[in-house]
Amino acid sequence: MDCQTARTHLSAYIDWALARPTRQRLDTHLGTCPECLDELTQLETAIAWVRDLPPVEPSPAFLQRVYERIERLRTSIPLRLLHPLTGTVPSSHSAATPQPSTESADA
Repeated sequence: MDCQTARTHLSAYIDWALARPTRQRLDTHLGTCPECLDELTQLETAIAWVRDLPPVEPSPAFLQRVYERIERLRTSIPLRLLHPLTGTVPSSHSAATPQPSTESADA
C-alpha cells in the first residue's frame, strides 16, 4: 500500500471500519512507514482533543433559526424526493410513524 492510499484509510482504520484485508495491508504499511504512523498518531490525538471538549449548548436564537430553515427546506422539497431517503413518505410534513407489522409473530 502506498502512502496516499494509506492516508485515505486512516479515519476508517481508527473507527474499525475497514475490511480485514485492507486493515491488514494498512497495518503492514504503518509498520514500515514512520510518516504515515505519525499522521495516524496526530489524527488520533486530534480526535481525542475533540472528544474531550465540553458539550456546547446552542442559544435559543440559533435553534430557532435552524428550526425555521429545516421547515423551509421541508416544505420546499417535493415529498416524492424524500421517499427514497426514508422508505416512507411522511404525511402532513410530519415525521413518519412506524406502521404495525402485517406479518404474524409466529412467522
